Amino acid sequence: MLSYLLRRLAISLPILLGITVIIFYIASQMPGDAVMAMISQETPMAEDLMKLRRGQLGLDQPLPVQYLRWLGQLAQGNLGFSFQTGEPVGAILAARILATLQLMFTALLVAIFLGVLLGVGVYLARLMGDRAPQPSEPEATPYRAKKRSKAKS
Repeated sequence: MLSYLLRRLAISLPILLGITVIIFYIASQMPGDAVMAMISQETPMAEDLMKLRRGQLGLDQPLPVQYLRWLGQLAQGNLGFSFQTGEPVGAILAARILATLQLMFTALLVAIFLGVLLGVGVYLARLMGDRAPQPSEPEATPYRAKKRSKAKS
């Protein structure tokens, strides 16, 4: 069992790494950047201040360097800061995880209840003989019945 889990983990890690590379690349190709998202339209920022802020965030580095830096921070549990509130993203997620888990658990209970209810209903319908004819049965295909009646006459 342990070898199976280790084998599955060895398969999953490159896939997860590939997914992060693709998502990071797509996000980097979107118009604008983090500094543009931080500033508001009402209070424009001077170009030299924007350049300084990009340097502080590491956005002036090549894309592979940005990715490796981001991956290193992610591995340490640092998800960064919200551009809108300035709070750590980890704290924002932690504050909302309880409501998320409650919603997930409730949805799981509803799905299990409906699945069992429908499964029992289908079982009882088949047990009582209330079912449509199967394709292997002669009455399931009207063509065969017509063919047989012609053959008899």
